Amino acid sequence: MLGWQIYPLGIHEHGPLAGRASEFGLELTPMSDNYLVQVMQYTLKNGMSQAESMATAIRLNESLKKHVNPINNLMDVESHKIILLVKRSKEKVVS
Repeated sequence: MLGWQIYPLGIHEHGPLAGRASEFGLELTPMSDNYLVQVMQYTLKNGMSQAESMATAIRLNESLKKHVNPINNLMDVESHKIILLVKRSKEKVVS
């Protein structure tokens, strides 16, 4: 394994989490029309704010950086995922 990815909470406008927002204590606000993303702004009744979630993800990535496989400097995690998917698909075709 090359590494990991830690994401902040992102809520997609038409995703399942948006549909159950009240169940999780989320107040959602769609982005204004001049943003071409389907991610919504949110506030929580209990828990981390959107800014705190982003800061935590960044802080964890930075603190874990010393444990990343050195080959990660040559290939990012997304590229590694693609290579593994291609390899897996070729294995399924052969068998």
